[in-house]
Amino acid sequence: MEGVGDPGANETRRTDVRGVLAGVLIALLVASLAMPVGGDIVTGGVARRLTLPAEPETSPGSPQPGAFLIAAVEVRPQTLAQWVWAHTLGSGRLLSFGPARLEAATSTPFKKSVDPTAINAWATAVREVGPVLEVTAVQPRSVADRAGLEVGDAVVTINGLRPDVHTLDGNLATGATSRLRVYRAGHVVDLDLKPAAPWPQAPGGGAAFVRRAITAPAPQLSVGKVTGGSAGLVFALAYIDMLTVGDLTGHRLIAATGALGPGGSVDPVLGYDAKVTAAARAGANVFMMPRPDIAAAQPYAPPSVRVVGVSSVEEAVQWLCRNGGVSSVCQP
Repeated sequence: MEGVGDPGANETRRTDVRGVLAGVLIALLVASLAMPVGGDIVTGGVARRLTLPAEPETSPGSPQPGAFLIAAVEVRPQTLAQWVWAHTLGSGRLLSFGPARLEAATSTPFKKSVDPTAINAWATAVREVGPVLEVTAVQPRSVADRAGLEVGDAVVTINGLRPDVHTLDGNLATGATSRLRVYRAGHVVDLDLKPAAPWPQAPGGGAAFVRRAITAPAPQLSVGKVTGGSAGLVFALAYIDMLTVGDLTGHRLIAATGALGPGGSVDPVLGYDAKVTAAARAGANVFMMPRPDIAAAQPYAPPSVRVVGVSSVEEAVQWLCRNGGVSSVCQP
């Protein structure tokens, strides 16, 4: 009949519209789970032992040295669904889904590698260690040559003390052996320079030196997928401990976080609660962090972990020296 629609056809159209709307809603939901809206969210903490392959092996029977731990956080890009949930039903609680990355500082883009952080930390460590004796020449078959010194070596300590060519010559003149801590092409080696005939001994044992800061590049660090600037403090401390004689950690596990600023300052980062929790779980005794933000980590630290605020790498080294650390860098 004219003017009367087919009820079956109308119902079919309504069903089709509902199907289309349902499909659109499902598509929007799926897209919201993957659509980044800017910013990152911290979903957990990780403490990773920082091992430098260039570290000399300890002698049998000596106490096992401690270690430095990178305090990092798991970071995920924030999606539209997470933003909506956090600002509505989530009441500030964030969902944790999507690919995560380990980031030592949530303020640094993931595209940047950790290399700039390591380079900055190496420069800071070199300043803290101070001038070394760089080998500029070695006479063949000399005492220095037999000890294994090579051109370009940086003598960091002599018998566990800051290097001085007069100390070396004094040992040679009196027949005393000089134990040299040497940095060479990314590795640390210990050499014994022993006086030997003919007498009198040649200056420097037949080697020529120039006093200056270490010019060799930093050793390679294996940090996996960790990225970000707040690894700077722990890298600098580990480099200093590697170069110098002794154990700056005082045979403890020292966790640290903090970005390095000009002159070796330790600047604030993010994710302290997750980092200190992870450090405690890994067995850390000390958690070092930027002084201005110390109140953000203390509530999450158990009694077994001491939270220490520092303003610079120099201050961190001094604290370790005063609290069990034994290192040539602790000398006045």
